[in-house]
Amino acid sequence: MAAPLDSATLDNAIQLYLAGEPQQQILTTLGISATTLHRERTRRGIPPRREMSLPDAEIAAAYATGESELSLSARYGVSRNVIRRRLDILGVSIRSHSQAGKVRASKMTPEQRRAQSQRARDAWRPSTKSMPSKASKPRSKLVAEPTYVGADGRRRYTEEFMIARARQRQERRSNHSAGDQLMEDMLRQRGLAPVAQQAIGKYNVDVAVAPVAVEVLGGGWHLEKRHHSTRTPQILNAGWHLVFVWNREGRSALGEGAADYVVAFLDEVGRQPPTVGQYRVISGDGQLLAAGSGQDNQFPLVPPPRGSEGGRA
Repeated sequence: MAAPLDSATLDNAIQLYLAGEPQQQILTTLGISATTLHRERTRRGIPPRREMSLPDAEIAAAYATGESELSLSARYGVSRNVIRRRLDILGVSIRSHSQAGKVRASKMTPEQRRAQSQRARDAWRPSTKSMPSKASKPRSKLVAEPTYVGADGRRRYTEEFMIARARQRQERRSNHSAGDQLMEDMLRQRGLAPVAQQAIGKYNVDVAVAPVAVEVLGGGWHLEKRHHSTRTPQILNAGWHLVFVWNREGRSALGEGAADYVVAFLDEVGRQPPTVGQYRVISGDGQLLAAGSGQDNQFPLVPPPRGSEGGRA
């Protein structure tokens, strides 16, 4: 009887599967069977993917013209590591961080460079517009009668009340955690103007740069939160795209890689606007864990590999 596989091997298999690695390569590399991979994927609620063949020549050509690894990974729905391995196999010379920065700058118009510099200065300059004060504009008022009795006899909040409450939470930056603030700061450092606790209908998302909303996930309790399966399709159907970012101690602590991924994803949906809302799940270092769209029936918040369980959102 074969010895049971350790959890690290199964975690690695799922990570490679979600990253877009060919299934046969996963089986050969880790020495597991297709049945084992199928059972573990099913146990975690991960839907089967369509095996895709990446256009190596097209990827190499796009990279040579200045497109980044992150942008390419967002375009083809695979992880940055998959793109990097393809480029290595093709013998493409990988740009350094300095070279990548120069490429990005070369593609910007003078107006764009000035606007980016201004946004960066504004992000760190205290502003009476961004700081709450008694002289600021009046906050949204909640409706007078916020509840009604449903057919089941239970009292519920009205849609109007929940929409007004979401707007009020955006104005007050309610429930803005340390992880949310870190993501907001990193996006500002990249020249963007994120909105904290963006109201989308009756819901709030942690940070948003239209049309992309970002949710920072902390402890394992997020996996059991049924609310996500209800609100996710509604947010996607409202014309937004969603990026869920895991912020856990260890390899998946929220960092620069996640912010880079969000920027690349914004660029991707801006250049080629999808007809259906897209969602992505990434680790704190920017590695793709799951991808899908508003047409899916399930929205798995696949966690990063096991490690320290301490959430930081």
